[in-house]
Amino acid sequence: SPFSFSPSSSFSSSMRDKERLLFTVRHGERVDNVDKSWKQARKEKGLVWDDPPLTDRGLKQASEAGVRLSSSAPITAVFCSPFTRTIQTATQILSRFPSPPPLYIEPGLAESLNACMDPPGIPSKEQMRNLSPFIDFSYSPIYDLPLPRESGGDVGCYSRLSHTIQSLLDNTKGNILIVSHGSPIASTHLYLFSEWAYVGQCTISTIAFRQGHYRPLVIGDNSHLSNRSNLHAVQSKKGETEKAMELEKKIQEERRLESLEGGKEN
Repeated sequence: SPFSFSPSSSFSSSMRDKERLLFTVRHGERVDNVDKSWKQARKEKGLVWDDPPLTDRGLKQASEAGVRLSSSAPITAVFCSPFTRTIQTATQILSRFPSPPPLYIEPGLAESLNACMDPPGIPSKEQMRNLSPFIDFSYSPIYDLPLPRESGGDVGCYSRLSHTIQSLLDNTKGNILIVSHGSPIASTHLYLFSEWAYVGQCTISTIAFRQGHYRPLVIGDNSHLSNRSNLHAVQSKKGETEKAMELEKKIQEERRLESLEGGKEN
């Protein structure tokens, strides 16, 4: 197996691949993107409102992403948020692979909790089985449910994502694919290369680990999509983009100071 995870340990830097790729994909178009009454109708009926499925267009977007990814560098494992829309996206992607890599469900990649029910309306294991034939349920996730509380809006998931991504990178080999949501993917990008790079639905970002650093190669690529309109590539809630830019600036300054301190010590 390409995956060997122990929560209390990590590979030393010498054991990690000297060069590897990390791909991120945001889920495809969801039903409440086009049916604005869907969420409210669910709330009024006391049903789960934070777990909308993909539209037919969203399924097609994911399939098109799968065509692109299946012809890219080999992928050894796929890690996916536990929501219906992300599992559907990952499943459509993997359906285009001649020999699909395993799909692991990781709650640490879940949507920012400010956009979720309390607790989040995550499908049951049996529902997940019905959503995808590719899931490997032997995987022990980094985060168990319920997830720890978050505050601060969209950026509230940054701490969770930074821990999740670092743990995945420390405990895997080869190229991996992350399938998640807008803010978690932006948090992943911020952690890896110091930019809150918020991307559109079913776009593909490629990040390379080379010479000890993660460097963005292509971010939010939509060239594989037959319809590139309305990909929701901008945060929709008022004030959230500004919060993200503040966090980005803070992290960039912290890393600049760390780099200066490291230079002094050497």
